[in-house]
Amino acid sequence: IYIMVPFKESAVERKFLDFDKLIREKLLILREIIFEVANQNEEIGELTEALRWSQPSYIPKVTNSGTLIRLDKYYPKKDHFAIYFHCQTNLIWNFKKMFPQLNYAGNRAIFFSVNDKIPKSILKRCFYKAFTYKINKK
Repeated sequence: IYIMVPFKESAVERKFLDFDKLIREKLLILREIIFEVANQNEEIGELTEALRWSQPSYIPKVTNSGTLIRLDKYYPKKDHFAIYFHCQTNLIWNFKKMFPQLNYAGNRAIFFSVNDKIPKSILKRCFYKAFTYKINKK
């Protein structure tokens, strides 16, 4: 899989290499979409990519515009992966109203099977909402 955005943190890159191949490929696609959203929206700006709770995590670096997004396996199901959002936000609640066709885990995550097609346009909207959460909350 082609990686457009190079890794700055070797620990994050190693974490991706630890994932099973199919999950890694899907999570790398999500990573590219995350950076695409940030690059296309000035109010988000540059992202910090780091490990938080041993998961690749993304948050606006300077703007303080939004909340953290984490990527990982979805542990209840072996061949699933998830996008984790801060559980004390109303993001998942809003996503459930906007995108009822997605699979949700409580108020914390959107999850997929490795066989699912990634809904890029929907996820771009979710990532944008997360990365501008603090702006839109005011």
